[in-house]
Amino acid sequence: MTAAAWWSWGPRLPAALGLDGWGDTALHLLNGAWEDLLTGARVVSDVAGIAVDALLSRLPVALLVRG
Repeated sequence: MTAAAWWSWGPRLPAALGLDGWGDTALHLLNGAWEDLLTGARVVSDVAGIAVDALLSRLPVALLVRG
């Protein structure tokens, strides 16, 4: 399989995710500030975690570092 063939398939979302979004899904990290290196966004994690729908609002991925 070539890279061009892979990209022609495009990204696929599970059917439920496409309809409802992330809902109340949270990413539980250590408490404190985190920076997404891909978007520059700063997020803060607490006991409830970080809401995934907010974290992935700009891009479908995030690269978080403490900050």
